[in-house]
Amino acid sequence: ERSGVSVLIGRAVPDGEPYRPLVEAFGGALRDRGLPDDETLQPYLPVLAAMLPDAAVPGGRADARGGAVLGEAVLRLLGALAHRPAGAGTLLVLEDLHWVDPDTLTVLTYLAHAAESSPLMLVVTTRAEVAPPEPLLELVTATNAGEVSLERLDDDDVRELVEVCLAARPPEEVVAFIRDNADGLPLLIEELLTGLRSVGALDQAGRLVGPLTPAVPRTFAATVRRRVEDLDPAARSVLQAAAVLGRRFDWRLLPEVTALPEAEVMAA
Repeated sequence: ERSGVSVLIGRAVPDGEPYRPLVEAFGGALRDRGLPDDETLQPYLPVLAAMLPDAAVPGGRADARGGAVLGEAVLRLLGALAHRPAGAGTLLVLEDLHWVDPDTLTVLTYLAHAAESSPLMLVVTTRAEVAPPEPLLELVTATNAGEVSLERLDDDDVRELVEVCLAARPPEEVVAFIRDNADGLPLLIEELLTGLRSVGALDQAGRLVGPLTPAVPRTFAATVRRRVEDLDPAARSVLQAAAVLGRRFDWRLLPEVTALPEAEVMAA
């Protein structure tokens, strides 16, 4: 944004309606500014109506679900947004695309190929443990896309994130506490720091003023619970048994504890 790039962000959700990530992305971009005044965009408004429900559509709406015309219409809209007021292109960020709907995926396929010759960058995210749709994987090899796997934060990164969150140089005791309890997970680091402030262990300046007591933040627990619910019953059973046994154990205990065949345990 500081470089003049228009940034649009949308996300997929479980069982989302068609085009849900794109509706959110365009809604955020147009909420305060309205549609760009671009004559080349006018012929495409009827097919964009599904994503721009508040847009005035001359001549009624057209059904172009999944078609190349819709892909081109979205590309034209992104281009028009990039030119306002005098931008340097568009960055479209689509989160959680392991839940992407087929209609959005079709548009994304068109955009991914067009991005190679347009002032457009696409960033899409998926969870590592959830298999994304096959067409999404094919896009990585069919275009000049790069793939980045995010790992857990190392000790230096943990310290840096704690410092950023507290907006101050953190006490060594706090850094060690977060390092030992957060497993390098950025979300858990942020939630633990929020929890320490809420119970009075840290003041607003990031100073240590109370005892450091480990506790699983409720928001993080809710996130984990939702993700566990996405697993099949066998995987949930194995996960629960493993959580009781601890971080390191002989995996051959799990078939005995869960009464599941070894192959199912290994798959889980």
